Amino acid sequence: MIFGDKTTKIEHSIQKGNSAKLIALLKDKNQDVRIKAIQGPGKIGDDHAVDALIGLLSDSSQAVRMEAIKSMGDTGNQTVRSHLQHLIQTETDENTKKVIHDSIARIPAKDYSSKKIDVIESDL
Repeated sequence: MIFGDKTTKIEHSIQKGNSAKLIALLKDKNQDVRIKAIQGPGKIGDDHAVDALIGLLSDSSQAVRMEAIKSMGDTGNQTVRSHLQHLIQTETDENTKKVIHDSIARIPAKDYSSKKIDVIESDL
């Protein structure tokens, strides 16, 4: 299968919200295919692909790592936040740190307001 066919497959998988096909393409030999597939989980907000994206944080390709970081931020998944916060402490490349900061900023803060109300009411 040539790159164009895989690109079409990735686009269809994103439109249909099919993370299983995207996850399979994250291991493709062609780096361009991998990078395109990495964008998918973030675009569909898929939590199922989070583990696969986390695994890419140790990829030998900086381009793959950077794209995984961006996609992780796009998922909005709270688990991703802790991984990115740990990564930023060990990362030495300033451009990568900026991408990590941007990704963390796109993850919504966890809402604890209802828990605070429960605690306050239980103290009364």
